[in-house]
Amino acid sequence: MNSQINSVLPDHLTINQLINHLGLEIEEHRVQMPDGHLSQHPHPVALGDRRTQANFQTDFSESQEELVTDPNDTSADALNQLHTLQKTLTAQLAPDEIIWPLSMPPYLTENDLTYLDTHFERPWYGEYRRVLIDRYGYYQHIMTGIHVNFSLSSEALSWVTQNMAYPDCDAVYFQILKQVSKYRWLITYLFGASLVSENQAAIIYCNNVQI
Repeated sequence: MNSQINSVLPDHLTINQLINHLGLEIEEHRVQMPDGHLSQHPHPVALGDRRTQANFQTDFSESQEELVTDPNDTSADALNQLHTLQKTLTAQLAPDEIIWPLSMPPYLTENDLTYLDTHFERPWYGEYRRVLIDRYGYYQHIMTGIHVNFSLSSEALSWVTQNMAYPDCDAVYFQILKQVSKYRWLITYLFGASLVSENQAAIIYCNNVQI
């Protein structure tokens, strides 16, 4: 793969020089044992204030931890930092908690849905969260995933804008986005499809349309 990409790049620019910085975000639920339901323990205080702590956040629910790496120079550095963040989170779990290993959430009881509706400790995010609840419901927004963030190196951007039909850096990034959107069905099929769900009987709504 690298040799194929390198073949279309100028001699002075290799695949390893394309990326300037790379960061990772991973979402994962805390669940309480022995029932395996979404944890009702608060976000661990030792992880810091979510208003200012960049590496330890939560997402749609209080149980949905979000680990965010810093911008790193290489993918290996990003993975190493992510591993450190995961170890830190694990060390702060309550005795009856584990990290749920699947992207699809555990089975949701009526008690879980009530707790999701009534417990949310980030008021600065509450209004936007309520819009998402009204539009999509709870189930879709507690699915978890991985985000990969990257920036192209200045050398790569300079070569592309000078030698290809892109007037500026924004145009290059938009072209990348167009290609990702074009093939996102394949990316989802290969890397995002989940074959197992604890909520087989759940009704999932998308834009208020049952699917």
